[in-house]
Amino acid sequence: MKQTSKIFLFILSCLGASALQAYPSMIRYGYNQCSACHESPHGGANLNSYGRGVADSGSLFGLNYDEPKANWWKKATLDGQWLHGGEARGMILDKSTDGLKVFPMQLDYLAAIHPSYEPLKKLRGEIQFGYLPEEGQSGSGNSFFKNFVARRAYAAYAIVEDAEIAAGRDYLPVGLNIDNHSSLIRKRNRRDVGDFATVLRADYWKKYGFATVFVSAPSFQEAPDNQEYATGFRFEGFLNDTATLGSSYLFGKSDSMTRHLATLFSRYAINEQFGALLEYDWTLRDPKISKAFQQHTLYAMPFFSPKEYVEIGAPAEFLKVTSPYEERVWRAGPQVLFRWTYFISSLAGYRWEQKEHNHEWVFYAQVFAHY
Repeated sequence: MKQTSKIFLFILSCLGASALQAYPSMIRYGYNQCSACHESPHGGANLNSYGRGVADSGSLFGLNYDEPKANWWKKATLDGQWLHGGEARGMILDKSTDGLKVFPMQLDYLAAIHPSYEPLKKLRGEIQFGYLPEEGQSGSGNSFFKNFVARRAYAAYAIVEDAEIAAGRDYLPVGLNIDNHSSLIRKRNRRDVGDFATVLRADYWKKYGFATVFVSAPSFQEAPDNQEYATGFRFEGFLNDTATLGSSYLFGKSDSMTRHLATLFSRYAINEQFGALLEYDWTLRDPKISKAFQQHTLYAMPFFSPKEYVEIGAPAEFLKVTSPYEERVWRAGPQVLFRWTYFISSLAGYRWEQKEHNHEWVFYAQVFAHY
């Protein structure tokens, strides 16, 4: 049986004071640490001032970015201490069996908080909350929170210059922080945009590597059976400015099962044009009502950048689930990332997928806009 479908994803991050997804491929410029450009050492969400300058210099239409100095900007951001952002995403799904379907996926408010006065200068925070439709939910046990979620709401304290402790709502710090939420390493390992937890973590980074240890509790916006308590670690060693090798491990326990997730990952660039992102995940799930089973997930994306504002990638993915839930999935196809200005970028791609005896083609396109 052959099934053909076309999926168009449109992502728009707007009103942002620095909202942008994580691009681990920036290692081709020698940025092996996300903290160089992002508010969070784990990357993603909000860019810092230096990161916005880097985004401007690497775009097609550079605008010689500088921090706004107008009075209205100072008042709206409390003189740069509270930066506002936003992110929205919708989906158009066209399948031969179901016809055309259009629905929203995400509409979020983002903020980066950075007090500039003593004794709060060592504190920072990030907030991201908004709308999550039924199509993106993993199950909620609270009717009030059914379509409203807080993905991020945490505070971090800098113990020393290269170490901090963070507590609050956030995504689990495992594997590569790639921007494609529909990838198998994210979607099939509870790392989707609808998967978040209450996390306490300690981060430490130096020129030789980045280490994190964490414990987590449920967000309590999951269905009761999906509320997981977990602990784990993540370490990424910096072999040099353009090569890293890392691993992470998570042990989780919920009312329905226990879960082990071990990952190996790498970021590598030959020069400013060629490189690759790699990740392998091994998952062992032990449900209470059936026997344990394993899952193997592989993600590999070689990329080529003919210009600093264009990145051509060829992501390939493989997933295998063992008995009693046997499943095999293959995915492959090209994608193109284009940075138009420091506040607008786009990503488009075409993907072939084979699952058992079914085949489908997927087209996706994303647009990011941020202030």
